[in-house]
Amino acid sequence: MNTIESNTTPIPPYQQPINDNYSIAAESTSAKLSIVGKKELPISELSCKLLLTLDEAARYTGLGLQKLREISNTPNCQIIMWNGSKRMFKRKKLEEYLNAQYSI
Repeated sequence: MNTIESNTTPIPPYQQPINDNYSIAAESTSAKLSIVGKKELPISELSCKLLLTLDEAARYTGLGLQKLREISNTPNCQIIMWNGSKRMFKRKKLEEYLNAQYSI
């Protein structure tokens, strides 16, 4: 133990910084922690994936979650596939769809 450490008084628990999985970590070059503690892939790595989750598609395209849900709720939508109850966006089809649109 260092002499400087031995002379300091301990910090009471109510003043100690909280370190939990609900805080958002600072963005690094490789990945960052999201609210639930999962690693988010950088945009450059999302462009290599075939299927994107709703959150990934929102980050990739810059569109909001509600707008992506609205687009993918149309009957016989060709840009999504369902993995059980999970909506997965076909990245290439999503890009083609957005490139063909004048406004959304």
